Amino acid sequence: MNSDKFRAGVGAIIVNDAGKVLAFRRKNSDDAWQLPQGGLDKSEQALDGIVREVFEETGLADGELQLIAEHPLWLAYEFPEDISASMHFRGQVHKWFLFRLGAAYSDSHLARSTDEEFDAWSWLTIEELCEKTVPFKVKIYKALKQEFTEYLA
Repeated sequence: MNSDKFRAGVGAIIVNDAGKVLAFRRKNSDDAWQLPQGGLDKSEQALDGIVREVFEETGLADGELQLIAEHPLWLAYEFPEDISASMHFRGQVHKWFLFRLGAAYSDSHLARSTDEEFDAWSWLTIEELCEKTVPFKVKIYKALKQEFTEYLA
């Protein structure tokens, strides 16, 4: 049964020097690409949460990332009814952070991921990501593009 609550979480845009974003494809779904994101642990600060989530989902450690900016607002989306019916919350609200990869990064670092929800990754423009993600996340990604446009391809 779904409630009117939104789950608090964090999200990351990780950009390379070409202004493309690091996106991940959810397992068993060709059209569900997304940015790293996840829930906040109890009493966890947002920046600590995203550093943890990025490492869990990508294998990239804090020292490999340079924090560039933080979105000034918490951004929310609602799940479609077929998803929210099985959840205990109506949607999610995230604090988003923009990171650039450090000089020591190499693509082999992504093999260190401890997360099992993704089966592929790619460098995409934010427009390509919007075309390859689930419809309910497009509004969020467009808001991120607007806020961080100077850093994106």
